[in-house]
Parts: sequence; structure tokens; C-alpha cells
Amino acid sequence: MKAKGDRRFLILEGGSRFHFPKRQPKTLTFRIRDKDKDDQYARLYSDKVVDTVRVLHLPRYGLANYLKPTPDVPPSQDEAEVMDNLSRAGKRLIGFCRTNLFKRLESSGYSFLLSVRRHILRNYIYLHALENGLPLPVGTQDAALFDTRSDDHDSDSTLFDTEEATAKPTETTAASLADFATAGATGYQTLKTSTP
Repeated sequence: MKAKGDRRFLILEGGSRFHFPKRQPKTLTFRIRDKDKDDQYARLYSDKVVDTVRVLHLPRYGLANYLKPTPDVPPSQDEAEVMDNLSRAGKRLIGFCRTNLFKRLESSGYSFLLSVRRHILRNYIYLHALENGLPLPVGTQDAALFDTRSDDHDSDSTLFDTEEATAKPTETTAASLADFATAGATGYQTLKTSTP
């Protein structure tokens, strides 16, 4: 409730009012020691890291840029619809992805590195599809497979840590590009079986 000229309040049992506290945002600062090689924040916020994220090309988010103007084989009606929808993303989606990487960088080094690993794994899922002449995983997918709001543990890891794939590398265990390629192949198969 809110009385005229009064702050918001709740009426508690017995009729007393409990007023909500006034919000007073405060800036919290922390020191970054640029010259200290052990300062993880200095390394994360270095010009090299920031510039690398800023200039990422992110071709997965601009697939329409890679379509042939006149395909060798005319696309089917379904393929043509998918191709038309690709043009709607492009630069806005690439900018959104970069912004999310910067947000994860601000969150913590662990969150940022986890997002980078996720991004690499998704790239390897696409590479697996391209190298094997398979359909690219575009269009509607079950958002729950990629939902990271429930906690900071990457929900994609549940996607790729299936019981049958426990011996294979996953996004969190991949130590080399070959491991990512293996996890990408597993991830593609999981997406294929999870998508109607």
C-alpha cells in the first residue's frame, strides 16, 4: 500500500506499518594493480583481452553473410525460410554476444572463461556439422538446453555430460582443440536427439 505522500508499506498483523527502506545505490570500487602479474583483475581487464573481445567476428551470429548469392542447387521451401530468417540477426546479435562476454568478464574470471569455453564448444558443434555435411543447428531450439539463469554452473554442461558420453571430453573438461572437437560431435548428436 501507499498512503498519499508516504513511502510504500505493508500492514502487519496487529495493524502496524512496515515501511520499505529507501534504496540508496552505492558504488563499490576495487583496486587494480596493472603492474602486478598476480592480479587476476589486471589481467582480465588488460587492453589485450578487451580488444580481443571487441574485434571478435563471431561468424555463427551472422550466417547470412556467408550465403551464396545464387546457390548451385535451389533451396527447398524450408531451407529458403531458414535462409530468410538468418538475415534478421547479423550485427545486432554479434554486438549482443560481445556485450554478454564483457558482462561475464565483469562478473568474474571464472564466469568469463566458462562463457568462452561454451562459445568454443558451440563453434565446434558447427564445425562438426560443416565437416560432415550435416544441417547446421539453427532456428528454434529448446531454450532450456542453453538456459544459464538457474545458477552459474553452465547448463550446457548437462547437455554434453550425458551418461553415455561421460568418458568423452565435455566443455568443462576439454583440454585441447581435439577434445573440443570430440565434445562438439557429442553435442551435435545430443542437440539432434533433443530437438523435435
